[in-house]
Amino acid sequence: MATDTPAESSWSPWQPTQLQTLSWLISDQSSVRGECRAERLSSDDVIKHQSENSTDENMNRRSQKDCEIHNSWEQSTQQRFLRREVDRRVQGAVSADQALLDNKRFRLRKMLEAEERQYLQELEAKRETAAEKKDKMSKRLGELKKKREAERQQLVGEKREQQFRRQDVDYRDLQRKRSELEASEHQKAQLRVKQEQRQQQQQEEQLYAQLWEADRQAKEERERRGKETRRQANLKTAQEVLAQSQEAQQRRTEQKKVLQQQEAQQLQQQQEALLLQQQQQQRKKTLQKKTFVRQLDRELQLKKQRVAREQRDEEQLNLSVMRQLPPQLPQQDPDQPQKAEQKRLRLKEDRLLDRKQLQQARQAQKKTEEQRERRTEEQRKEIQLKNDEQRRRQRQASTKLKEEVKDSNRLRVQNRLKEKQLQAVEHQRQVEERLQSEERARRQAQEEKLQQTLHKEAYAADLRAQMLQQPKQQQQQQRRPPIRGVSATTGPGRLLPKRSRLEPNRLRRPDPSPSTLNPITGLRASRTVLPAIPTSIRR
Repeated sequence: MATDTPAESSWSPWQPTQLQTLSWLISDQSSVRGECRAERLSSDDVIKHQSENSTDENMNRRSQKDCEIHNSWEQSTQQRFLRREVDRRVQGAVSADQALLDNKRFRLRKMLEAEERQYLQELEAKRETAAEKKDKMSKRLGELKKKREAERQQLVGEKREQQFRRQDVDYRDLQRKRSELEASEHQKAQLRVKQEQRQQQQQEEQLYAQLWEADRQAKEERERRGKETRRQANLKTAQEVLAQSQEAQQRRTEQKKVLQQQEAQQLQQQQEALLLQQQQQQRKKTLQKKTFVRQLDRELQLKKQRVAREQRDEEQLNLSVMRQLPPQLPQQDPDQPQKAEQKRLRLKEDRLLDRKQLQQARQAQKKTEEQRERRTEEQRKEIQLKNDEQRRRQRQASTKLKEEVKDSNRLRVQNRLKEKQLQAVEHQRQVEERLQSEERARRQAQEEKLQQTLHKEAYAADLRAQMLQQPKQQQQQQRRPPIRGVSATTGPGRLLPKRSRLEPNRLRRPDPSPSTLNPITGLRASRTVLPAIPTSIRR
């Protein structure tokens, strides 16, 4: 409008070039307005795409920032927990050291106080005066005199009592009778003790016999129970191994089913998530396409309206200019075809520019969609890789669990086999020891029997020799004169030596030594555990 005012003010009917100048200015203004609108439209599209890209970048940056914040929070929390645990342990160690140090200080303080008191007492003792020392020595001297006098009086009393005992006959007789009575009482007590010991020994022999028999029966019962227990243990072990194998097989089957179900569920979830993502992407693409088409239609309508409005404005301007001009003969402008051609070329360039901008916008949108699809594909691949890694870890954990179960079962079976072998070796050793003890007992019995036979034969030979010598001795005694105080006839028992009355004891079996083995239980007797076998049991 600023350019129209001087033109209208300087216009006159006697200047024919004013109309040409005015039309040129109007066309130039319309072209400038079109270029400004096209530039504004292209800048709006660019700003819109830039805002979309910046929004995506902001979202990615925000998500990355949230992940970083979460990771840093987890790390700080772990470090804080670790720091607190370290501080707690350090505080505990420091408090323990401090308590130990305080205890040592307390004991040292007590020792120092005791030493100080003792030192002060010693100093006080050393600071005694001469008078105090004299008094103390006099007191000590009096005590010693009293003690010596008491000892002298006691010694005099004892001497007098001894002298009285030696000089008094009745007292000596009374003392002698008392001593004889005490001696007789002591002998009676010894006899009673011996009788009680003899009875106790008989009771002990009976008790030992009963214990021996009970021990033998208990050992037989233990062996029987041990065999039954081992049989039941072997049966139970076999049942446990079978049950464990069945349980392990059932557990493996269940784990396999669970893994298959989990894999199927994960695959179904992945497929559902992928399908949902594809549907969302498809809906988003359709919505974006519809939005873009609506935007293009709206821009095309706006452009058509703008062109129509510009044409109407130009026509109205031309009509207003033509109305203001005076009637004159029409004169043809020589530059008007050239201006029309220039205007047509400008309109064509505007259309080409609009098409180019529209094509660039479509290419940018296509590029954005490709980038979005690429990100989606990368996310899908990452999810697939994570799921594959999770399944691989689950398979590794299942394989490891199976191997651990197999190893534990194998170790258990090996331990059971080792225990059985050790039990078999121990049983074999016990059987061998029992056989050896029975063999030793049998040999000892044979040796004792042989010794008894030899003793009997020697005793019979001695008796025969004495019986053969008896008539000769009688004849010799009859020939000799009788000796005073000795009978001429003696019984048959007088011919035997004194040791003949002890011969029956020689026929007994010798008592076994403490190291002799028991032929029934196979145990080695000891002086502190079991006494010698009684005579009733041996016979």
